[in-house]
Parts: sequence; structure tokens; C-alpha cells
Amino acid sequence: IYLELLSHLHFSLGKGTVPARRIDSLRQKTLTALWQWLPEFVVRCRQYDSFGFYAALSQLLLVLVESDHQNR
Repeated sequence: IYLELLSHLHFSLGKGTVPARRIDSLRQKTLTALWQWLPEFVVRCRQYDSFGFYAALSQLLLVLVESDHQNR
């Protein structure tokens, strides 16, 4: 749901129906909410995912969110 919301917010920027400041505020709140649980989720995926697919996917998501979080 978080990723869908971030995607929707990104594409809403081009429509001009909602002020960019409002969209950026919602984006930051969503990233903050993700940041609260994602690092622990990545640790647990590494711990319990014997195949490694979900561990790698969650690590990729963490890197992307971390990058976005730093570019505020």
C-alpha cells in the first residue's frame, strides 16, 4: 500500500490538481512511516528467507527508501 501511495503521489505532481507542497508533505509522511518498520523487516527477511528472494527484494526497497529519505 505504501508503494502504491508513493507512486500515486509521484504521478499526481504532473496533474496540477493538488499543490506540490501538499503532495511532498504526504510523500514525506509516507516515507517516514515506511522507515519506522522497514529496517527491522529487512533483518527478519534475511533471517528467515532461506531462498533469499524476499531478503534481496526488501534490501532493495530499503536502499531506495533510504535514498529518498536522504534527499528530502
